[in-house]
Amino acid sequence: MKIFLTRKPSIDKTTVVKKLLSLLKDKAIGFWTEEFRDPETNKRLGFKVITTEGETAILASRSLNSPFKVGSYGVNIKDFE
Repeated sequence: MKIFLTRKPSIDKTTVVKKLLSLLKDKAIGFWTEEFRDPETNKRLGFKVITTEGETAILASRSLNSPFKVGSYGVNIKDFE
């Protein structure tokens, strides 16, 4: 079974994914994304991707120089793959 969860920002999609993973334990594989923010200003700087195996990488960042863009975020294709 494949599940792809989408919706507007800030409606707890990541919370749902983490809860499902805690229930399914080792039966699930995949990834989710989380935003990261500047600790001083609390402004969103970008997004990281986290795998069920515990690996993390920067998926997109305002400071990333990339030919691939989504809005004002440069997308890190290499690390995502």
